[in-house]
Amino acid sequence: EHVSSFTDRFESYAMQRLLAENAFSYLFPSTCLVPFLLEPIITIYIPLKLGAIIVRCHPEIKGQEADSWLIGPAMEMGRYADIILNLILAIVIFFFPGGFTRTLFLGMAFSHVYIYMFDQYRVLRSIPACT
Repeated sequence: EHVSSFTDRFESYAMQRLLAENAFSYLFPSTCLVPFLLEPIITIYIPLKLGAIIVRCHPEIKGQEADSWLIGPAMEMGRYADIILNLILAIVIFFFPGGFTRTLFLGMAFSHVYIYMFDQYRVLRSIPACT
């Protein structure tokens, strides 16, 4: 079958399926999981190790100044904007043919359980304050 107009091409099953695949691969794991898996390393581990190296290499750093090098950063609430963005992007999958919906929402559920556990750990053990 020859599809000549742009609208017919855009509404064809093959194009809709490709758009669904692109939306799925963009959202999971690229947006929902990978940034949150890297966050503990980037926001907690690396600053702690760099602070420890700086404090160890500079004997003039003492007391509260040394503590400030070793304390974790304050927790910002931007994470919850990321979660809302993930949910809005997940709604896009409903506009395309099925096949990715269950996998996407199971992946998002896993990601958000991980985010919840990481936030709980971070609030109880790592951060000095919430901003």
